[in-house]
Amino acid sequence: MNKIQQFSKLVIDARSDLEKTREINQALQDHVQRTMKKDIQELIRKISDLEIKGHLITDLWQQKFEYKNAAKYNIDKNDNIITIERKLVSNDRRKLILCSNDNLNENNPSKLKGFRRILREKQRSNLTLRLIYADFSYSSFRLQDMIILPSNEIDYSENHSKQQVFSQISGPPTPRFLPVPSESVLVPNDKTINILLLGETGVGKSTFINAFANYLTFDSFEQAESSEPIVIIPVSFVMTVGDNFEERIVKFGELDRFDNENVNTLGQSITQHCKSYTFDLKRNEDDNRRKVRIIDTPGFGDTRGLDQDDQNMEHILQYINNVTHLNAICFLLKPNTSRLHIFFRTCLIQLFSLLGSTASNNIIFCFTNARSTFYTPGNTASLLKTMLVSASMDNISFKKENTYCFDSEAFRYLVALQNGIPFADEEKEEYQMSW
Repeated sequence: MNKIQQFSKLVIDARSDLEKTREINQALQDHVQRTMKKDIQELIRKISDLEIKGHLITDLWQQKFEYKNAAKYNIDKNDNIITIERKLVSNDRRKLILCSNDNLNENNPSKLKGFRRILREKQRSNLTLRLIYADFSYSSFRLQDMIILPSNEIDYSENHSKQQVFSQISGPPTPRFLPVPSESVLVPNDKTINILLLGETGVGKSTFINAFANYLTFDSFEQAESSEPIVIIPVSFVMTVGDNFEERIVKFGELDRFDNENVNTLGQSITQHCKSYTFDLKRNEDDNRRKVRIIDTPGFGDTRGLDQDDQNMEHILQYINNVTHLNAICFLLKPNTSRLHIFFRTCLIQLFSLLGSTASNNIIFCFTNARSTFYTPGNTASLLKTMLVSASMDNISFKKENTYCFDSEAFRYLVALQNGIPFADEEKEEYQMSW
């Protein structure tokens, strides 16, 4: 019999029996005492928590950290790491922010101590930096791990190679990353190789996919030249022809019917949404045929600003979350870049947050338009190395084994032929070499 039933019976019985009235008074007194005891215990716990928090704030102050309550910055469960960084950093470029909460501090005090030591060393080398501890204990945003947010948009050029931002983020690893080239026991019947293709707006992701389709379809450049090119993604680009460098707009594919491609607005990502393209590979020596699926994505560095980049990245993460597995993440870059886009680092952080740290073993770097640098990564190599080290991502391999240099000029040549553009013999030889 529960408490409500007991009290109900006592009240009914008390109508005819004074003894029952005394029982009611005693029961109420016992209930009040138990409630007060529970409230006192809860109060003692809160006081203890406040004492611990007071000691933490004092220690932070002694180490020249400012204490900030993340909840007061309107950070809630609808935020992500990018919007949190924007709310906390604002326009102050001198901030380095350690984000944590009481549970994380209690479960991993050595990590908290290590992060505080790292930031103190950083401040000693640059006294203008502001160290901030952002407390997420009272925010509805569930912080999965301690993280350090950068204070500004980092220039990864060689002149700023000594600039360091220590950034760590992790989440529950998703067992969706398969080693290459071995088969995974998780999906023994799935012979499809899934590759996520990422890169800045205008780097040539869609052109690369078109070129890849032609490489698989035609056995030789001559065969491709005498046939109509395979164009699975509509293309539009400008070519200069003749001695007077006349500009000709080259188009191929049904642009009007392909609502995923925007070829009319300069600076905006041509690919508007993620889309998968699956190709049959040639049979191997065991007479087995595998498939490769390339996932095309909207480019980052969109002229509509970081908000659009945030939306594109959120869309990409949602898309790959529904993919059974990934074999590789391919970053497409140009070989002679003067500066890496700031969103490149953010892209890596968010991918690792979703896929787990093992994703770093499956990253490949592809450099397109590499004919001008004799098929080498060019100046971009040093920028990329500096960025990986400064963002504490030096566990990502950037070596010959996972780096590829090529161009897609042969495909552009094939499309230009369909538009009636003439080429000299020496130009044709260059495109043949590209193939």
